[in-house]
Amino acid sequence: MEKTDNENKSPLIEFNVERVAKVLFALKDEDDLLHLQEDDFKLLDREGNLTSNYDENIFIQFAKGGAGGFGSNELIRQFFPEEFKDNLSFFMKIAESMSDFKEVFLELATEKILNSKNFAKAIIQNCGSHYEPVLKYFPKEICKNKDIVLSAVEKNGNNLKYASDELKKDREVVLAAIVPVLPFEASTANEAMKYADKSFLSDFEIARVAVASSGNSLQYFADKFRKDKEIVSIAVNNLPDALEFADKSLLSDKDFILSLPNKIYRSDGSSFRAFSILGDKLKKDHDIVTKAIAMDCNLYQDLPKNLKEDLLIFTEALKDTSFASRKSLPLMVENAPSIITQDIDTCKKIISKDLSFFEYLPKSIQSNKQIISFWSKLESKNYSDLDEKDLIIFLSFISRDQKRWFEKNDETTAQTLLKINTIEGVKSIVTYLGDLESDMFQNLDVKLLANEEVLNTAVNAKATYNNAPSIMEHIVLTIPEIYENREYIEKVLIKYPKLMEFLPDNFKNDKVLAEIAIKQDYSCFKHLSEGLKDDDQIINCLVLALLQYKSESSDNSFNGDILEFASNRIKENIEFAEKMSNYGYVMKEFKNDKNIVMNALEHNPYAEFGDIWDFDIAQIANISRYDLDNDNVKHIVNNEEMMGMQLILAINSSSYLVEDTKPYFDKLNYDWITDNNIGVEEEYYDNY
Repeated sequence: MEKTDNENKSPLIEFNVERVAKVLFALKDEDDLLHLQEDDFKLLDREGNLTSNYDENIFIQFAKGGAGGFGSNELIRQFFPEEFKDNLSFFMKIAESMSDFKEVFLELATEKILNSKNFAKAIIQNCGSHYEPVLKYFPKEICKNKDIVLSAVEKNGNNLKYASDELKKDREVVLAAIVPVLPFEASTANEAMKYADKSFLSDFEIARVAVASSGNSLQYFADKFRKDKEIVSIAVNNLPDALEFADKSLLSDKDFILSLPNKIYRSDGSSFRAFSILGDKLKKDHDIVTKAIAMDCNLYQDLPKNLKEDLLIFTEALKDTSFASRKSLPLMVENAPSIITQDIDTCKKIISKDLSFFEYLPKSIQSNKQIISFWSKLESKNYSDLDEKDLIIFLSFISRDQKRWFEKNDETTAQTLLKINTIEGVKSIVTYLGDLESDMFQNLDVKLLANEEVLNTAVNAKATYNNAPSIMEHIVLTIPEIYENREYIEKVLIKYPKLMEFLPDNFKNDKVLAEIAIKQDYSCFKHLSEGLKDDDQIINCLVLALLQYKSESSDNSFNGDILEFASNRIKENIEFAEKMSNYGYVMKEFKNDKNIVMNALEHNPYAEFGDIWDFDIAQIANISRYDLDNDNVKHIVNNEEMMGMQLILAINSSSYLVEDTKPYFDKLNYDWITDNNIGVEEEYYDNY
């Protein structure tokens, strides 16, 4: 296609942008409005004439993008040129470009390509963490190469299935396979032990590591490990369902079962029921039932008479907050034994759980003055009129709506807190109302709040999302006695690292405490002393925390903005900036350094940088649809080839094809679209 001469003439683009855009759009278009032909995959010469050469960039750009539309792989197979199938240079470009694994390219590659170690390494590097093991597509020679297999199993443990028998016996390889790199491999996803050599199934170290990352791995190990309390406990903590693989002797061991976390009894989200596989004796054990029934009230209906009549067990059943309990609890209350419904305190708990349960109580209880008074105070929200004992009962069943009411009604809340005069009462407040405005807790007795038992209850209170309950902020600011207990401060920072903000300066300058907090939440770095913000050891700890977060986040993002709180020495260090660019982040002080920006963009096409847009950058970085009218990108937007490149990037990154790409389409000259027979205008204008 001929270019006109002008002083702003762009460098030569090595492929026909408009034709690549057309093919990519068709490959991602679920409605299949564009019908591709073989000529669409061929290059045009400078005069716009069709050549016999296929445009490799069409396939490379398809490899760069996310999943194609339905049938896109079939189109690739249909039009893939024979001469490309044995072209290692071309397939290396595919491997280095591929962000979302596309098996179609490996299916089309010749044996020569698949036997290339460099090609295998590139595929594993870019796509090895895909849910499907990539080694399955490679020949035996590749699967015998320890370096390649080691890299593959580190990305996805299930690649061990396709490793050679010799490597399945290799301890280093097996250990790498059973430790997941990404969260999605944990639990049931990683079945590496299923494929490891049988000799490892009697290895204690291997068993311990395997079940810690994938509880289901317990099923593959020798009987001695299924009887081992430590191994089984580790497995169950990773995945409650793993209990079904434990030896029957442990399922009848009361002390062991009581040592397991309550989550094994959850009734929502899984067909597995831990209680159902316990030994018959334990299913009737008071302590076991008490622990289990709070997670699954449905167990109540099958209990023997003596346990159904137990006040504690009934009360624990009322604590079930699962979705299933909404249907089960009313029936349980309605059919409760008389010994339950004649107990005044238990009836108050029933009413606290749900005011509507009042109607299921016996008539004699409904007319009881204590019950009527209690119900009336809850129904009218006169909580400050409750005595301390009744308040403790009510709070243990408080709902989210009732908590919000306390948050909005300061006067009543203050009056309620002023009535608390026992340790049990304060423990109840910090447990169930710990998220009130911090200044509300001024109404609590300071001496009671400073009690060690209360302090430990507060630090173990349930957090709101990622924030510490405000009671902890109040304690840190108003109870100076805690500063003399370093163990308590460490416990606070492990659980609620953001509270570093409210600690005295000497704690903010403490390296050990700083590292504890940063490892839990990198954002608390900003609250450290200026000296620690310039400390290389602390900076290294921060970078490791950011990388840990990156590996665990769904978008694989490196949140380097926290580094703006580092000292100038750190921020202005070019070696440090180059290191950060390897993680796809551009330090603010280097946002106009093209080398650093280009390197960051190679790792993260959404990296933020300064006003240095040019043609090199525009081929990697997608201009946001919301920034297309900005002055600093006008020279890109006004250049048809480069704007066509932006359209390609938008097509590749789109979730909603037409909606996401139309802003880019609109910036292109309509004649450019029609003259080049791209054909996508029909879809855009039919939809808008």
